[in-house]
Amino acid sequence: MYAVEFEAEIRDGVVRIPEEYARLRNGHARVVVLLEDESEPASEVRAFSGHSVLVFKDNLPFDDFAGIPISTISSKVQALQSDELLLQPDSLREGALPERSKVMIRKTFVISKSVVIKRYGILEAGHFRAVHESFCRYFECCQL
Repeated sequence: MYAVEFEAEIRDGVVRIPEEYARLRNGHARVVVLLEDESEPASEVRAFSGHSVLVFKDNLPFDDFAGIPISTISSKVQALQSDELLLQPDSLREGALPERSKVMIRKTFVISKSVVIKRYGILEAGHFRAVHESFCRYFECCQL
């Protein structure tokens, strides 16, 4: 999977693909819509914008970073998936998490720094190492 970014007007639920991406006109895509600041966003937009991510790689071009989604989990969760890691209050060396959470490596994506709303803190070194190792195992990107 890879990402392509462009700006477009939405008219009657249709987004026109620019000529430079003509090869994308017939196929399946995962779509994320980022809207300019509106006074009353739809509830599904508010829900999406409230998600948290772990900034994993902060040196990408174009003011982007690799983000790994963080999801709050309930006490009913008995087991994590093989690519998920638990974040507890002691997982951060600075700051605090609002709730017990998990990191979902399989959902890593690239996101613009301009959409960051709040910073919760910095991972403790051991927890960062665990995330890094899990990332490398999942994406088979380095020898461990």
